[in-house]
Amino acid sequence: PASLSKKDHHGVVSAVLTNCWRGGDSVVDAAEVFAVNCVSVNAELVPTCIAALSKQFLEIPVNPPPQRPDAQGGDEDATVLASDGVHRVLSRVIETFPTGSTTLLQQLKDRFPHKRRDVEMQRCFLGNALQVLEYVPQILAPLLDEVIDRLVQIDVEIVVPDFVGDGDGGHEGGDGLFDMELADTEKSVEQRENTVLADKLDAMMLLTLEFIKSVCDSSKGPIDRDTLFQTLLDIFERRILTTFRSKYTQFLLFYASHFRTRYIQNFLSLLLKITTGNTHPDE
Repeated sequence: PASLSKKDHHGVVSAVLTNCWRGGDSVVDAAEVFAVNCVSVNAELVPTCIAALSKQFLEIPVNPPPQRPDAQGGDEDATVLASDGVHRVLSRVIETFPTGSTTLLQQLKDRFPHKRRDVEMQRCFLGNALQVLEYVPQILAPLLDEVIDRLVQIDVEIVVPDFVGDGDGGHEGGDGLFDMELADTEKSVEQRENTVLADKLDAMMLLTLEFIKSVCDSSKGPIDRDTLFQTLLDIFERRILTTFRSKYTQFLLFYASHFRTRYIQNFLSLLLKITTGNTHPDE
């Protein structure tokens, strides 16, 4: 690695860290040593390593979906091993080169799937992005801001039946967080698109709610739960509250508030301040 340079070996480094995740523990161990040596010897390779590793967030889910009964055993275990390996190597790269967290944050923003990409890709990437916060908690605020912005983008496009100012449409089913019933048996193209959007929002909201729960249930995790709540409160005021037709994303804050009485008080205090224009609602 001492002779590696970004100009001459960018492709090699990228290829190694892109294609080694199905090879078992020994291959992951070798990838970890390789990546750490690369960034230790040549800082110019930090973006290359981070880009190759974060690219896997689009392809390797943190929690793979359950296998069908007739599926080959071991596929799910291999996926879990690959996911653990990617995050282990990435965490070691950031540990070795801490300022790489800025590069990582930008990579996550750039790679976030467009709202039109399918639900599995959305779930796969978001699960990995939230997992990153376990070892790079310093990017909590900007990453959550990006996540919630993506949720809002989907949220505002969902048309709810009988919602003031909206037309017909909805999400049909019974397994989602925010199911909406359709009056007609036959779905129009717009209604089918609405269902797809609602399914994406369901999946992404569930992952984010699980993340909030994992932080708020623990007093010793890498992310301080008070910091998380304040971050959500800031994002609510700045991004959600100012967005017309945001209908569901705000449930993240409703959910986070219930973990502590003082969170509810802080939330209500903010709402009172906004509605009354009083900068000191407690007085």
